[in-house]
Amino acid sequence: MIENLYSMRFGNKACSSDSPQYDKLHNQWLILADQMVQQLSSEQEEVFNIIMELRDQCQEKMQSEMYIAGFKDGAMLMHDLYNT
Repeated sequence: MIENLYSMRFGNKACSSDSPQYDKLHNQWLILADQMVQQLSSEQEEVFNIIMELRDQCQEKMQSEMYIAGFKDGAMLMHDLYNT
């Protein structure tokens, strides 16, 4: 149920951040990745794209699990506060 809530809330949204540090790191990553891709053969670029897709899928799964854990922690905290 919590995973469905996460999917409804974040599933169709592009990830964004208000953090200047994140933006700086992300832009640096984009520049370096673009430079690297320009040096790859078409076969190497295909493998690189597969690797990046797998990384994205792992990251999405981890974010979902972290959301679920945080939701459960919040529910447990509210339960403890209500019962004390």
